[in-house]
Amino acid sequence: MRRAPYALIAVAVAAVGLLALRDTDAFLRPDFWAEDGRAFFRGWNMFGWSSFIEPYAGYLHLMPRIVAAAAGLLPLEWTLVVFLVGAAAFSAWASVTLFLCLPGPAAWLGALTPLLAFGGSEVLGTPTNLQWITAIALAAIAVSAPGGTANKAAMVVVAGLSGPFSLIYLPVFATRLWLLRTHRPEVIVCALALLCGAIQGGFILSQPQAGGGTLGLAALGTAGDLVKASVGSSWGLVALAAATAGLAAGTYRLPRVGLAVLAGLVLAGIAVKFAPMPDMFAGGDVGHRYWYVPSGLLLLSLALMLAEPGRWLRRAGAVGTVAFLLGYAYQPFLVPEPIHYGSWEQGIHDGVYRYPPDKTVPVPRR
Repeated sequence: MRRAPYALIAVAVAAVGLLALRDTDAFLRPDFWAEDGRAFFRGWNMFGWSSFIEPYAGYLHLMPRIVAAAAGLLPLEWTLVVFLVGAAAFSAWASVTLFLCLPGPAAWLGALTPLLAFGGSEVLGTPTNLQWITAIALAAIAVSAPGGTANKAAMVVVAGLSGPFSLIYLPVFATRLWLLRTHRPEVIVCALALLCGAIQGGFILSQPQAGGGTLGLAALGTAGDLVKASVGSSWGLVALAAATAGLAAGTYRLPRVGLAVLAGLVLAGIAVKFAPMPDMFAGGDVGHRYWYVPSGLLLLSLALMLAEPGRWLRRAGAVGTVAFLLGYAYQPFLVPEPIHYGSWEQGIHDGVYRYPPDKTVPVPRR
């Protein structure tokens, strides 16, 4: 779908601005987070370009590897800023991709979905968790109208090789391939998505697997806890009801059904994985990122309702969107400031850097 260049720039600026609002501390005091340092920065310093094919947690992470390589090729003093800029740039690209994939008024709300979804406090501002942000863009590509092939293909490859979502989404991209089998550009995009999913699946299957869960009552209970967290609060139940009602009718009913299927696949995968630990989600003792993607797909469904020609669907979408955003009244909008940050300059001097929460990474001499 064609958009004016100024609109794309406006979306990118808005995305970075909202990212700065939600993760202000990252912009004031850039730092590593989680695997940023000990996996990706360290991986580049140890293996160089071969780190790109080095799996972590069982699969490839192309985006964090790209950011780590950029940091490794630039002065050491710039490293933490490069990690922040890389996270912001890929996040803005995800927003632009959503803007290009969605129709009419849905495009503007949809573009900001990665920054508005619940669970973003652990996801935003870090290359490590870019896979969750671009999972929402991948979902939009999977249900979009034909067009914008070059950008779709690039996002599918980069996002598809940066996490397990290209594997999780395989059934929907396979269905899209069948439905659009006479549209050659879309066939290419779908084939790339399936190839990336197969590659990630091959890595996952080749890695030693820890004991996982199985389908059953425990998994259903975990899925229920995830749904509650995805909607944010009791207001979110109104949003969920509006989106569910929108599955029955409308011009964009089929894309909304596709988003619901994708959300279900993500929820099922996480629920089965954590079925042996059913109290983790009920007690909140787990990463917020696990309900981030279903939350984002719910908001995308509501955004598509705003683009409907039918008045009652637009009204339902508006009510659902307002209810979704009211959920922020019950959740912290800004990421809490860490208790302590280390000194990157001191880390360069000492040859080792400590960063929260209680992680260290060797700093090479250059």
